[in-house]
Amino acid sequence: MLTELNATRISLLDEHSGQERRGQLMGRIAEYLLVSLIVLVIAGIEVGRWYFNTPPQPVWVCAFALGVTGYALLRVWLILPQVRVLSREREAMRLLRHAVQGLCGKGYVLFDGVTGPRGWSLGSVLAGPTGVFCVITRFVPRGYNLTEVVEHVDDGQLKIGAHEVMADPLEQARRAATGLYELLAANGLDTVPVQPVVVFPGWSVRKASGFDDPEVLVTGDQLLEDTIRQASGKLEPKQLIAVSMLLEKAAAKAPIHPTHADGYP
Repeated sequence: MLTELNATRISLLDEHSGQERRGQLMGRIAEYLLVSLIVLVIAGIEVGRWYFNTPPQPVWVCAFALGVTGYALLRVWLILPQVRVLSREREAMRLLRHAVQGLCGKGYVLFDGVTGPRGWSLGSVLAGPTGVFCVITRFVPRGYNLTEVVEHVDDGQLKIGAHEVMADPLEQARRAATGLYELLAANGLDTVPVQPVVVFPGWSVRKASGFDDPEVLVTGDQLLEDTIRQASGKLEPKQLIAVSMLLEKAAAKAPIHPTHADGYP
């Protein structure tokens, strides 16, 4: 379960895995509740037989029913925290999509499921006035301490409290950005810089003291729009058109087109 929750999300739009996992958990809860209902009905029948002076066996049947019900309730109690985590993930991804839609209304274009020249998935790409951004998302479940933040320690380390974030999302973002740059360069767009970005939906992110020029941008969903729009890059309208045409061919899904904003079509 922890491995699934800490897995890097390549797509900004794909909710299938989270919905599938939540459906599985709800199915298990329904299974345990159904078993409890069955044994309680059996116990009720035995009590009825006892009440109407038919040969009853209420003691062992009730003991069995209570035992099975207790086990089922224990299993439900163990599953409910996972359901709450998935519910928080769904809400965090909803906020992330809202942030992306805000960017798409300000001159940016989102391409989801972009495939690189080597056939690797490069994830999601945002292109707009401040450059081209290769974006991966990482959902990390929260504990009871809601004051915790993701700390961008340096170009090789991210921490939450005293623990390092698993699976090195910074390196994953760098590799994806490198693949995207290779795709652009192979099509005559080698002058277009690519900025890797890691997004932690539902989290606040802070940089360590004295760390002012990160190679990979790290942000939460709430500051994603500001992070992208305040980036130091610059993409000319003709470059944006060329990049958009290329990425539309390389994307697995149709892009979300921007409105007419900031002078970009």
